[in-house]
Amino acid sequence: MNKVRFIPEVEGLRGIAVLSVLLFHLNKSFLPGGYLGVDIFFAISGFLITSISISEFAATGSISIAEFYRKRIKRIIPLFSLVVLVTLIAGYLLFLPDYFLLLGRSIAASLTFTSNFFFSQNLDYFANNSNEYPLLHTWSLSIEEQFYFIWPLVLILSLRKFELKSIFKGLVVAIIASLIFADALRLLDASSSGIYFNSLPRFGEIAIGACLAFLFKLTDADWNKKFHRHASFLGLLLLAVSVIVINDTFWFPGLLCLVPCGGAALIIWGSRSQESHWGSRLLNNKYLRKVGDFSYSLYLWHWPVLAFTRYLTGSYEIPLHLLLIDLVLMFSLSYITRYFFENKFIALKWNLPKVFAVLLLVPFGFFWLATSSIEKNEGVPQRISHIEQFETETSFIEDKYCHNLENEECLFGNLKSHQRIYLIGDSNAGHFTPFIVSALGKSYLIEAKTVDTCPPLLSLTNTTKTDIKNVSNEHCFALLDQFKEDIGEQDIIVLAANWGNYISSFKDFEKDFRRTLQLLAGHKVVVIGRIPGVDSSQYNQYLRETYSPLYQKFELKSHISKLDLHNSLKPQTNANAKIKAIASEFNYVKFLDPLEINSNFWKTAPLSKENILVYKDAGHLNQYGSDLWGKLSAVKVQLIFREL
Repeated sequence: MNKVRFIPEVEGLRGIAVLSVLLFHLNKSFLPGGYLGVDIFFAISGFLITSISISEFAATGSISIAEFYRKRIKRIIPLFSLVVLVTLIAGYLLFLPDYFLLLGRSIAASLTFTSNFFFSQNLDYFANNSNEYPLLHTWSLSIEEQFYFIWPLVLILSLRKFELKSIFKGLVVAIIASLIFADALRLLDASSSGIYFNSLPRFGEIAIGACLAFLFKLTDADWNKKFHRHASFLGLLLLAVSVIVINDTFWFPGLLCLVPCGGAALIIWGSRSQESHWGSRLLNNKYLRKVGDFSYSLYLWHWPVLAFTRYLTGSYEIPLHLLLIDLVLMFSLSYITRYFFENKFIALKWNLPKVFAVLLLVPFGFFWLATSSIEKNEGVPQRISHIEQFETETSFIEDKYCHNLENEECLFGNLKSHQRIYLIGDSNAGHFTPFIVSALGKSYLIEAKTVDTCPPLLSLTNTTKTDIKNVSNEHCFALLDQFKEDIGEQDIIVLAANWGNYISSFKDFEKDFRRTLQLLAGHKVVVIGRIPGVDSSQYNQYLRETYSPLYQKFELKSHISKLDLHNSLKPQTNANAKIKAIASEFNYVKFLDPLEINSNFWKTAPLSKENILVYKDAGHLNQYGSDLWGKLSAVKVQLIFREL
């Protein structure tokens, strides 16, 4: 079998790639385009794997698929399984049920090498909340394995049927097509985070490296030596532009991939001269090459370390002392596992069946059982002490209140009463249902119609211009259609919503809201303003430090106090003022400011006097809080509604 020449510059290039990713993940401001290090990895991987496969085909007339996967499993799976195991244990000790449930699902997705699809459906790669998911970085590993699942067979068939030059031309066309495809998708939906995780344009990036491998075979090493000498400089320049100029606001992936991947290809191409120049000396730096040698282990370890740190601190910005500890930890783990763990498995002489059974089936079988248990037990809340209070504090409203349920009728209160209240809106209306039932249920028949992200606008259509995703959903339109049919039967109509969100994201919200109030003429209308918001990072951190199994086990002190949490309460002054001003234009409409209804309730919010959270999250009451507020405010609320 022909040997592929070891290229030390490639090892240095790996070092640049992983350090770029690391700097970006430490803090985006450190290296705005550092995330493109992953794309450099894709190009390197495509070049190396394809070069080895072409050389094997040239020597033997075929490519051993069994040997290909035997080596791939030994190289990738053992360390991957170890990182997943450590992450699973850490998640068990630290995560609350919702995060632990998501961790279990992400493990299941990464085991089947589909985590890029999983994360495309669940989060935005560049959003701050994504920084707390410890296996997010496995999306790139999934894409690589998807590519290499089919690539050996494609190579065998292509090499047997076509000349190298024809395959090279076909790859060029396929690369351009895949990148244009990504840009076309972006034109159709510029906000789609799923494009970032899409496999097809990433296959194009890997194919850039594969294309370079064919070019190596098609040209002599002495061909155009002058260009070889300058290629490294040009490649390094392109990489510098990539990681410094490009940032997470650029359209990516797409044709822009040609900058980092093309830069990586030029550097590898320049290595053919085997001449010493400043570019080769930089890439041959022994420390950079050492980092490149354990780049896979550093890539796998760095992200979980940072994700758990951010989860524990509740902040994207990691304090300097913790950042230094994280760096020492991730480099130590990477070095140790590379040379005392990975190498032992790489050196194994086992055949494919044994490698497949021991290194793949056994650990994956264990993880399958573990993730199935996590899913079945809904994040295993049994790990938490005071589980009943935790569920009270973190639950929204029960299904009996019909939020997000398509019921014909959802009636509460005095079912014999001839006075009817009709509550409609989004989740910010939904969390008022227990409040209204507790305060007014003895005297009124109450009907609730609430759906997530559904503003109570009678003029809402699927052509309404808004920046909010999922606002034009069929469930919302069905609810509004039902509302139009039910209006005639109602005495009092209560509108509530996340007003500030719609004011800022709807082009003509104020006009549409006025039109809705005009159409409700002849009815008594109550518009409820938004409750104060809580600082989300402080709320989440308080909850984690109160209920995290590790904090409870060792009685660790929380650094977010009840007073801190209360002081983070922020009234929705601007949005409520705008809605109040519009409501005041109609004599049959009354605006209710939540802060003016039982001020004692808000003196301790987001906790009750009994130190139980009354907020489900940073912007919604939980059922306990809504019900409590209604009971405490019943006398005043009843008076307000009688005076309508």
